[in-house]
Amino acid sequence: MPPHTLEPAVSGRVPKDYLRTLGRENGSNVKNAHRLAARCTFTAIAFTGASVAFVAGTPQTVSGAPAQLTLTETWNAGTGTILNDAPCGVAEASPVEFNDGGTAAVEVGDRQGDLYGLNLQTGAVLPGWGSGTGGTGGSGQGCLINRSGGTPNSSGVNGTEVPGSPPVDSTASVNGNNELYFGTGNAASPVDGGYYAYNANGTEAWNQVVANPATDDAPDGGVQASLPIA
Repeated sequence: MPPHTLEPAVSGRVPKDYLRTLGRENGSNVKNAHRLAARCTFTAIAFTGASVAFVAGTPQTVSGAPAQLTLTETWNAGTGTILNDAPCGVAEASPVEFNDGGTAAVEVGDRQGDLYGLNLQTGAVLPGWGSGTGGTGGSGQGCLINRSGGTPNSSGVNGTEVPGSPPVDSTASVNGNNELYFGTGNAASPVDGGYYAYNANGTEAWNQVVANPATDDAPDGGVQASLPIA
């Protein structure tokens, strides 16, 4: 629609015909805007519905009968990799994919202060990311569990320990060199932790303690948030 030009100033009373014309034109503009908004809304709903149907729907045969959808499990904690992470375990950290010298891998941290680097295809622990198995159980400092007595832990693979064993609730960020950046510490263990960077081979690149302001009478060093890469 072409832009409106400014009408010349009219002295005295404005003719009624001009006001009626202007009113009809403005009303038409509002209706057009309403129609456009309705079309956009309908299009968005239709697009969303198509996305959901694409993800949740099952393949259809030519006759219209649904074809069988088969999922094959590659590995999991029951048949692939059991972690030696009692009593706290993996809580809020999510696995993140990275490349370990040409091997597709996944890393995740737990509240015992350990990192696990696993082969993405097999679930096996990668070299440099821990060795051997155990069922000793940790201190429970990252989840406020007192480890006094109790049932022995099932044996699981050992991860690589972050110095001081601060809990890892942070999901790591990965840069172009496959270095992993994450925070350690949480509300259960707020004094311990900081900022960490690890290489793809499981070795520590650097760490940085938290600098609290001088006015903080209860300085905490824990970093539960993930570290974005700018």
